[in-house]
Amino acid sequence: MTLYEYLSLVEYNDEITVWDKGYYVEMYFYGGIEERDKWWDKSISELSKLLTITTIHPTGVTVNYSEVIEKHLEDLKRANLFDVTETDYIMDIIESIMSGNVSEEWMKKFVNILKSN
Repeated sequence: MTLYEYLSLVEYNDEITVWDKGYYVEMYFYGGIEERDKWWDKSISELSKLLTITTIHPTGVTVNYSEVIEKHLEDLKRANLFDVTETDYIMDIIESIMSGNVSEEWMKKFVNILKSN
């Protein structure tokens, strides 16, 4: 099940804690994000379609975010989005990214790269 599918099962605006299966990171996603119309929500909605849930916990879910990053490292490197294009570095700052500390253009580019095969 994807994170997107899971989020469609919870109430609008319910906060879901999301962890990565390989790195100690904690992020927050919200139910009903597909109903919103802001660029950020659209980007997060697209991203949630790429993340597969590996474990469902009483307080949140674990996903394969670092695996998705790892799969696209070369494309991320070519896009020059990060100072250092290594999974450890990216996962170290992913909470900041997911908190909205990036521009609209940056986030859209990031999600589009992760969507590519």
